[in-house]
Amino acid sequence: VAGQTFSIMTYGSHSGQFAAVNNAVLNGNSVFAVEYLGSELRLTAGSFDRFTLTALDDGNGSVVIDPPGGEYDAGAVVTLTAQPAAGRYFTHWSGDIDSSANPLTVTVDSNITVTAHFNELPDFTVTAIAGPGGSVMLDPPGGVYDSSTVVTLTAQPTPGYRFSGWSGDLNSLANPDSMYIDGNKTVSASFSPLPVYALNVDTAGNGSVTLDPPGGSYDSSTVVTLTAQPDSGYRFSGWSGDLSGTANPASIVMDSSQQITATFIALPVFALTLDTLGAGGISADPPGGSYDSSATVTLTALPDSGYIFTGWSGDLSGNANPDSIVMNSDKSVSASFLARFALSADTIGTGTVVLSPAGGIYDSAQTVTLVALPASGYYFDGWSGDLSGSANPAYLLMDGDK
Repeated sequence: VAGQTFSIMTYGSHSGQFAAVNNAVLNGNSVFAVEYLGSELRLTAGSFDRFTLTALDDGNGSVVIDPPGGEYDAGAVVTLTAQPAAGRYFTHWSGDIDSSANPLTVTVDSNITVTAHFNELPDFTVTAIAGPGGSVMLDPPGGVYDSSTVVTLTAQPTPGYRFSGWSGDLNSLANPDSMYIDGNKTVSASFSPLPVYALNVDTAGNGSVTLDPPGGSYDSSTVVTLTAQPDSGYRFSGWSGDLSGTANPASIVMDSSQQITATFIALPVFALTLDTLGAGGISADPPGGSYDSSATVTLTALPDSGYIFTGWSGDLSGNANPDSIVMNSDKSVSASFLARFALSADTIGTGTVVLSPAGGIYDSAQTVTLVALPASGYYFDGWSGDLSGSANPAYLLMDGDK
């Protein structure tokens, strides 16, 4: 404790006295006042030394002190880190320490004042020169940049050209590419014309081919789509030459001149024969009687007056009307028609006639039952016309109008 006095006594058979001792520094920082009194050594504790460390900046940045505080025991080690503001960079320390180290380590053995100095970052220009056939895009744009900025350059060839490389302060084939700005830069982008290739298309058989994009002459690497279009009565059978397969449409990459042939073959033609059983006719749509393979023909049965359509036979079945048939071979179809006859039942005298089945119109060969019902006070006397006798009921075969 500062100001407190301690006495040190000797013991045992030691002889002699302490030598004269001046004020001393012990343990590196405690100052003691020393007195000698014969065989007694007296030490009086002094105070610890503490110093200030002041870190300033020139207004273009700041200083971080670690550990913070500003006042430190003698011998303390403190780290100073200069932090430049945006657009500035650290240059040096001045004051009690002259150094460019950052961070700076300081041993505090006295009062110390230092100032951190900063300068404005320089601006540099990037000049991008595009050769014929393209342009150059800078990211970020502008052309003027702070030191240490990273700029990305992208070469953009116009149609019919390709990028062939960078020269000047950037030597590369990469696109895009980047460069670190530490001075003024000049970069040139070179472009070269793309080769142009011809696409020749022939046809074998009856048909045509469309190209997308059209034209027949294409820049290298262009993708062209070919579509084969057969004429009526033909079908596309495949590609040959520089393109193979049967895909339609198909695509090809123009990396050289190409010669391609589209082949078309005639579709087989099949005959459709139509017949009728009974009085009536058949209409075919489309008409003609001869059809390409896979053609669909619609058939409609047309009964004559007094006839009904009863069904199809041959290569078509059922009684749907109209109905369709697919021409994958020669076909023969018949339509059947059945006559229908009218039955008229009159009375002489007072009474009625009941027909079973009712209706009065009947299919050919159908049997109809007739029942005579005399009115009150009358009796049935007999049939006349197309039915004779007095049977009641009576039966009539419909083989004509009655």
